[in-house]
Amino acid sequence: MNHSYEFKAMIHGSLHGVPCWIDMRDDIAPGIQAKGGFIGEVALDVMEFLFGFYCALRCSVDPDFEPMFAFKLGEEVN
Repeated sequence: MNHSYEFKAMIHGSLHGVPCWIDMRDDIAPGIQAKGGFIGEVALDVMEFLFGFYCALRCSVDPDFEPMFAFKLGEEVN
């Protein structure tokens, strides 16, 4: 079975304030690729860690809290 996935940038956007390309072919689990090469990927990794840490703390204090990713969608890529 072949599980290869070809990323196709469809929308300019950001995740946790980090500029990225978003592939919305699968709207349940969209593909994300940071803009800016290596530095962008590191920034996205750091923001993901901070967001995960915040969610863990918040969920331990407030069991009704439901974390959601903060996507900001922009223009479509032509």
